[in-house]
Amino acid sequence: MQRLNVTKRARKLAMLAAGGFVLWITLTLIFSVSSYIDAIRLDQYMPYQKHFVDTGYGFGVWAFIGPVLFAFASSARFVEARGWWKLLYFILAAVFALAVMLIYVSFFAAPHWGYEPLDFFKVQRVVEWLGDMFLFIIVLLLGYVFAVVQRAQQSALTAAHLQSSLAQEQAKKNAFEATYLRGRLGSHFVMNALSNVLGLVRLGDTARAEDATILLSDILRGMTSDDTGNLVPLSTEVTLAEKYLAFQRIRYPSLTSSFDVEPSALNAQVPSQLLQPLLENVFKHASLPKIATLVITARLKKDRMVITVANNSIAKAADTLSKGEGMTLTTLRLRSLIEEPVTIDRSYIDGWYAVTLNLPFIQNGEEPL
Repeated sequence: MQRLNVTKRARKLAMLAAGGFVLWITLTLIFSVSSYIDAIRLDQYMPYQKHFVDTGYGFGVWAFIGPVLFAFASSARFVEARGWWKLLYFILAAVFALAVMLIYVSFFAAPHWGYEPLDFFKVQRVVEWLGDMFLFIIVLLLGYVFAVVQRAQQSALTAAHLQSSLAQEQAKKNAFEATYLRGRLGSHFVMNALSNVLGLVRLGDTARAEDATILLSDILRGMTSDDTGNLVPLSTEVTLAEKYLAFQRIRYPSLTSSFDVEPSALNAQVPSQLLQPLLENVFKHASLPKIATLVITARLKKDRMVITVANNSIAKAADTLSKGEGMTLTTLRLRSLIEEPVTIDRSYIDGWYAVTLNLPFIQNGEEPL
């Protein structure tokens, strides 16, 4: 870890040194060309190399000051400072830059042009000092803007990672909740099914009780199969629903049912154990053992799928407001698996009790939205 920090610091120092060199060479090239052109215009010809060297000595101090000021302006101490503290740091940086300039001029620039330091300061023009002041402000601003942009990018990257982590955790939570609710639905069905088998045993109808037990075993095998995930094709759900109705038909021989499913909807992905609680709810409101007619339909409407389970053997108006455990668990499980709106409506019209499920149409291979 310590070695990594040393390497990181060395890389940063190398980048600052390279930046100082680039700043120095850029200023030297720009102003040496300008000086050369002005000399030609005034008939004061001097080789360009001389202009380049003289200008290089003039701006040589910025090869040292530039990186230091840039590093200071982009530091957390300066960027995070508030109010008067930031102004104080600005003044301290200006004092530092001026001190370095005075030292540089005294020991390097003035001797190069053959001046004593004091004499050199006397011939310095105001515009040259203003130019240095302008560069000072520019370098500080560049460092400060660089730090702000870098922090914004880092914050955006951190937020993206956090959002991704939260999404993964939410997906895990939803999958766990869906699996748990699926288990609850299964246990809810098993309790009701065992009650039906027990009723046949008490009636002494051992043959039908045996058939019901075999069918129940087949249904449970399909519900607990390793190939059965949280999302399955609607065709799989239709097969399980047919077995469930066959199980109920053992106890209620007069039960009739029909499936009206659009072929394009058979491959749609739906939560497993979707139709079974709807059928159980319909049976709950049926006036059995009278003749019961169940109609199961599935229709595609744009990007939605509407599944309806209806029963016409209702003796009186059914309660469409209160929810039992099956409907409650089904609603919770759908919300945990699918983010788009999913609605379950119940209605009683002209002797028909119907449960209508409206959910997004998810094709095979798609992720639930």
